[in-house]
Amino acid sequence: MRNRRARRRRLIGLAAAAAAVLGTKALVRGAAGPDTLGAAINRYEIDSRLVKRPQAQTAVVPDGAGGRDRRPLLVFLHGRGNDQDANLDEEMFAALDTLGG
Repeated sequence: MRNRRARRRRLIGLAAAAAAVLGTKALVRGAAGPDTLGAAINRYEIDSRLVKRPQAQTAVVPDGAGGRDRRPLLVFLHGRGNDQDANLDEEMFAALDTLGG
């Protein structure tokens, strides 16, 4: 059990590190989605040895963040049965926007 927790923590750490590295703004491709209120959506994959396949990830970078800003990290877990984009809706972007700088 301890080993599984350590692996999960490493996986979350890798996802956070990848999001930080990819912290440049990206355009949302495809159909028009919700109003992001200036936030950028970055999509990427990490190779997972735990499930033996790439895992799709989504990082949302708030408007005004970028470069080497030292901001707190919020890891938002979508829950079972949803995917990494399940909560990319106007409600989430509005809540993110209210946090301000």
